[in-house]
Amino acid sequence: MADRVCTPLTQECDDEFSADIKKLKCGHKPGVGFTPITEYSKLKLSSPCNTVLDWIAGATEEGYLTHENYIDAVFKKKSDWKKFLDDLSEYEYWLNERHAYAFCELLRYSSPDDFMTYEGLADALRREIER
Repeated sequence: MADRVCTPLTQECDDEFSADIKKLKCGHKPGVGFTPITEYSKLKLSSPCNTVLDWIAGATEEGYLTHENYIDAVFKKKSDWKKFLDDLSEYEYWLNERHAYAFCELLRYSSPDDFMTYEGLADALRREIER
């Protein structure tokens, strides 16, 4: 893997979102390796849950997150997973395609049919994390 900061950004992303990703202060850092998100509940972002979802999708696409490492690699503390999943459970939307494919890979699902909504994804992730 190339030594670069891992972000899910493409040329089309807006500046506000780019700034939010940078505020996470995590990802792949040259000479350091992959660093997790610390203190999710203290993130000062316009949409912390969605920003983290996009960051996870980007890190998965780049190969930094895998089924074997994502539980320990995304958040520094398990309590951050709980808060994130509580927030995610409140999203009353269908999963977007990018998030669905990333989490299919992380959860080793062949299809996102088992978690078509963000609430369903939160339930699937809870089952995995509580194992």
